[in-house]
Amino acid sequence: WEPELAAHIHRGKDLQHKDSQGKNLLFNACFHNQPTILLYLIMRGIPVNHVSSDNRNLFHVCAYTGHIACLEVIVTH
Repeated sequence: WEPELAAHIHRGKDLQHKDSQGKNLLFNACFHNQPTILLYLIMRGIPVNHVSSDNRNLFHVCAYTGHIACLEVIVTH
């Protein structure tokens, strides 16, 4: 997932981008258990309180996947 994000940034793509389900890059970072990337994206200004089109937030993703490290990043930032 890191090369995909690096390419995204290198091409100057919008880090606020949302997919067809309304999920931003933070959702992907949480789903793939990438707390370092999650922190990087949060520090770049992507809001952690975003809700997808199916009314899910980052807490839902962390609970579903069991990715506690990502949850800790969200809670502390």
